[in-house]
Amino acid sequence: MLKKSEIATTIAEMNGITKKLAGEVIDNYCAMITNHIATGGEVVIPGVGKLKTKLSPPRGSRNPKTGEAIQVPEKTKVVFRAANTLKAELNR
Repeated sequence: MLKKSEIATTIAEMNGITKKLAGEVIDNYCAMITNHIATGGEVVIPGVGKLKTKLSPPRGSRNPKTGEAIQVPEKTKVVFRAANTLKAELNR
């Protein structure tokens, strides 16, 4: 798993900036993505994929412990669709 500190180190080395500044850039980038998706927008990361929200309709389910039927309310989910370039890279 690639951690934030490793990403910050790589960005700092590639751009000749401090790790602290690279970490702040990562934090701001993530906050921007979160805010945009939370307001119903889509975020396209070129070469990686697209993040967007999808409304999951209400559905019936069962409590696994008691077997009682329950109603699961609708909710908003975040979905990711991989870009063709990422898919091609994974399958070469």
